[in-house]
Amino acid sequence: MKLILHIGIGKTGTTAFQRFCNLNEGILRENGYIYAGTLLQNITLRPPFEHIGQVGNPAILARGLSKLDSIAQHFSKDTKALIWSNESLSMSRSPEELAACFDDYIKNSKVFSEWEVYVVLRRQDQWIESAYKQWALKHKTYKGTGIMDPGKYAESVAYLLDYYSWIQKWNNTSASVFACSYDAVLESGGIAPYFIHKMDLNLPEKESMDYSEHTHGSLSNDMSMLVALYNQHYEEPNNPTDLLTVLNDTGLAHLSDSKESCFFSREMKQEIFDRFKDTNDKVNSELFSDRESFNDKPIEDKELYEPDYLRLISHLLIILSKRW
Repeated sequence: MKLILHIGIGKTGTTAFQRFCNLNEGILRENGYIYAGTLLQNITLRPPFEHIGQVGNPAILARGLSKLDSIAQHFSKDTKALIWSNESLSMSRSPEELAACFDDYIKNSKVFSEWEVYVVLRRQDQWIESAYKQWALKHKTYKGTGIMDPGKYAESVAYLLDYYSWIQKWNNTSASVFACSYDAVLESGGIAPYFIHKMDLNLPEKESMDYSEHTHGSLSNDMSMLVALYNQHYEEPNNPTDLLTVLNDTGLAHLSDSKESCFFSREMKQEIFDRFKDTNDKVNSELFSDRESFNDKPIEDKELYEPDYLRLISHLLIILSKRW
């Protein structure tokens, strides 16, 4: 049996692929593919992981893998592959240790004889804006009060943005590693169609499957700032589920900005792009196949976002008037 590992990275359609697999779990099983979920929760009543980030911890991952053979032994003899998708595997600070965990596991497994690793990469200057809104503002993933500014956030994820360096850690294992750009995914019509083709999944015609791609909605910049102001009072990482529910209930979460703006200036994005240009050239030439390289669009130039606190207060008044 084959283990198919989709490791991310985040903000490249990862959640959309996971949703596709969950929605079509029955069809996948009928055709010989079992989707494990992000935490292996789809294949056992007692998942070895409590939250998505634990999979990126080498010690916890090793303990979880130690239980996988006993679970997989009960799969149908017609099962071709287990599909496991978790973006924490690509966003960990310990790629070599994680890759080694899987390599050791496969070498000693009585169920899996081979494994494949799939990763989607997004040009750093384009990835950083979306990532900052998701993990620094909407979901606070760092410790300490206050709102992390864009420059500090960029430095905190710099280890991840050197794509070539950490992908080589996976390449140094017995896995077959497949890397592509986010641009190639978009051109193919989305993450699910792309991976169905790339993973060589023998599935029915598209019309018989659910391709709904409802994922993490991107909040407007005002709403991102409003959530960040809420999050800043927490010392630990925080996912403001209750507040996001209120924003959805009041319709504010769907507000679009009155004008296009961004949190990263063109100069900051240019600096990030230049910093990783040499390693990106290696990614393009050594890791990507034909027509799967990064796009060559110019650095995006938008007006820098500045919070209008009177407007934010007006949004809060809408929440108060509708909730009480």
